[in-house]
Amino acid sequence: MYKRKEWIGILILIIIILLSNLIFYLKQEDKVKIEDPVLNKDPFIIRVEGEVVRPVELQYVKPISYGVLFLRIKNSFNEFSDISGFNTNEIIFTNITIFIPTYDVGNLFSPNEKICIHQATLTELKKLPQIGDKRAQKILEYIELNGKIDSWDIFFKIVGVPENVKDEIKKQAIL
Repeated sequence: MYKRKEWIGILILIIIILLSNLIFYLKQEDKVKIEDPVLNKDPFIIRVEGEVVRPVELQYVKPISYGVLFLRIKNSFNEFSDISGFNTNEIIFTNITIFIPTYDVGNLFSPNEKICIHQATLTELKKLPQIGDKRAQKILEYIELNGKIDSWDIFFKIVGVPENVKDEIKKQAIL
């Protein structure tokens, strides 16, 4: 059968294989622990702004889905709040500010709605006072050529609205 030296050699080989597998397994465990952000137990803040009755700020330690969050703050929404674009199954586990957009209500203007001039469509720009098709088109052409509008002075030179309308536009829009 096998001699004593052969048995020792076979045992040493088995020990080396077992140790190398153990080391490989331990290294794989460490990678999973480091890369999984959901296991983070630090508190995080969720802010909800935009088309809401009042901005909401909540602190959580455990991950939460958009669907559960929206159920918890449903009294903060108003008739113009549009949450249809959110994936209610998506999980939140880190600091985030959620901006609730305005439901498209045609030319009606919600008191909480702020139109972002640089991201607005022609229809959205036309919701602003004294801004019709021609002025809205001028704004879009300027943004396309120059990238953005740097100040309200430049904006008002582009659209050419009367002085008494400027404050109303500033209340309803942001640059």
